[in-house]
Amino acid sequence: MLQNFNIDKNMVIIFSIIFLSSIVILGFILLIVFVNKKKHKIIHYKEDINYKKEFLNDKTTISFDHKTQKELNAYKNERIKQINEEVNEYKNKIIEKILIDSFEGITVDLVNTSTTERVKLSDESQKAYIIGKKGNNKKIFEQLTGAEIIVEKDKEVIISCFNPIKKQIAINAINRLKEKIIDPVRIEKVVADEKRKVEENIIKIGKDVTENTMNIIDLNSELYELIGKLNYRHSFSQNVLKHSCEVGLICERLAKTFKLDPLIAKKCGFLHDIGKVTDFDNQSNHIEEGLKIAKKYNLEKEVQESIASHHEVDTLPNVYAWFVKIADTISASRMGARHMVKNNLHNRVREIENICKQNKDIQEAHVYRGGKTLHVYVKPNFHSKQYLNNLAFDLKKKIQRNSECAHLNVEISVFEINRVNV
Repeated sequence: MLQNFNIDKNMVIIFSIIFLSSIVILGFILLIVFVNKKKHKIIHYKEDINYKKEFLNDKTTISFDHKTQKELNAYKNERIKQINEEVNEYKNKIIEKILIDSFEGITVDLVNTSTTERVKLSDESQKAYIIGKKGNNKKIFEQLTGAEIIVEKDKEVIISCFNPIKKQIAINAINRLKEKIIDPVRIEKVVADEKRKVEENIIKIGKDVTENTMNIIDLNSELYELIGKLNYRHSFSQNVLKHSCEVGLICERLAKTFKLDPLIAKKCGFLHDIGKVTDFDNQSNHIEEGLKIAKKYNLEKEVQESIASHHEVDTLPNVYAWFVKIADTISASRMGARHMVKNNLHNRVREIENICKQNKDIQEAHVYRGGKTLHVYVKPNFHSKQYLNNLAFDLKKKIQRNSECAHLNVEISVFEINRVNV
């Protein structure tokens, strides 16, 4: 996993010099030449009008009245407007060519992740142990991990979960559990152990990418965990940590080209989406959350302003924010970087889970199969079967009234697990 972040910096430098410096300079030279030519045309038209005006006055002794002067001014303004439109059109073509040449030269890995993963079993009998008596092992595993186990006919099971961190914990846990006899106590122990290992690995990833890939060594070590979590976060189908690295490195090259501080530029690009670590399980504004994180860890003013403004259209507070805006667009716009389908699925899952959280009796709710299946776990209180049925019916009505989920026919299962430790 870590090797994916080793970027050939020499190639990036060559690309930056060739495609950003030379193409930008050439483009602006062409633009200046074009504008000068159009200015000469305007001067020519003015001279031609004045000549005709003087000629008519001399030959016919008829002076231009107010109406004729008004018509000439209208003609002049119309020609100036046409020339300005031509200049803007040509300018936009040059800018478009510069951007296309820039992101076409970037070589990056494209990672498409899935919400499911198959786990091979050595023996068919392992399925019975995984499911357990009356499905208890399966229910407990799904409650603890938030991932669904789908049993197939082949010697394998499928782990399904939209949250990639929960999915990874579930995969690691099932690979350990399948080797021995499974019982609820062992499931709880293994899942807790795998959660700890994944959390440690997240910190390790964050530290390695920050210090080795990005060569940034002055960040607060508490940020490593947040940065590592970006490896499990996707914007549409694009890995946010990889995207952040791309944006940071492009900003660094731009800063070097314009003789500005490359470290500040790199930080601005690398941390512009840091707020996205908070919205795995809730719909939050990643810009607001990113600003909170930046202020908490006393990040530079330029970094805070870049986080706050990288989705702005017109006014940006500093030149580093412009670098982030450009680099973010290049990284997100390259072919295959993002797809809309997965992000819509993410919104749907979060809407269903938020509906469930409104009920105080519900302890946990897990959504599977893109919103088609919902498992709800209520707090142990010896509820009647009628109450559980009414709860499922009420949830289904609320889900169908939600605009994101109105088209779904959700299968809802309500569980009340009463466990006794002896």
